[in-house]
Amino acid sequence: MDYVTHTCQRCECAFVAEDFTKVKDIPPHWRLCPDCCKELGIDYDKQRPWNNRTEKQKEFYKRFAEIGRRNIQKYKALN
Repeated sequence: MDYVTHTCQRCECAFVAEDFTKVKDIPPHWRLCPDCCKELGIDYDKQRPWNNRTEKQKEFYKRFAEIGRRNIQKYKALN
């Protein structure tokens, strides 16, 4: 697993954690630091970028996946 510098959502501190998003240049800002997790009672190890999405983002990705599935089916039908 690769590691990258993250920026805490809540307190803006920098910390090193696992890289789930294959980041190239900008530090991710979706995760909470261990101290903030402890204060809020959140399990630090269970944080994932796809767990932090809003309902609007979830709908967008669901529609995006459906479009991809339809395109794959069209491609298979042509070949």
